[in-house]
Amino acid sequence: MIALLEDMQAALLQKASVFRDGHLIRPKSLGNLTTAFSDVDTSPFALGPMDVSAEREEAVQSVLTEHKLSIRCLPEAELGELDPDDKCIFTGKRPTHVALIGRSY
Repeated sequence: MIALLEDMQAALLQKASVFRDGHLIRPKSLGNLTTAFSDVDTSPFALGPMDVSAEREEAVQSVLTEHKLSIRCLPEAELGELDPDDKCIFTGKRPTHVALIGRSY
């Protein structure tokens, strides 16, 4: 019985990972981010470099609100790796994390 449950869990994880990866974009600028979410009929997830101190800045909140976006989480491990030349998509500063951004409901 335990093996069956483990197999079911593995299959669900695989299906969710394939769905996530198929809908994931990696914008390198604010323009890329807003363009990706401009089509209201699609619901991608964006994974972009971010300076987390910028999250409280009024300009960042304004962009998120204007495009009906929200920061979902700051993933680590496989999704949270930064490249040395990355810049925050909101401020252009050196990023501290990678942010997963999605459409607000």
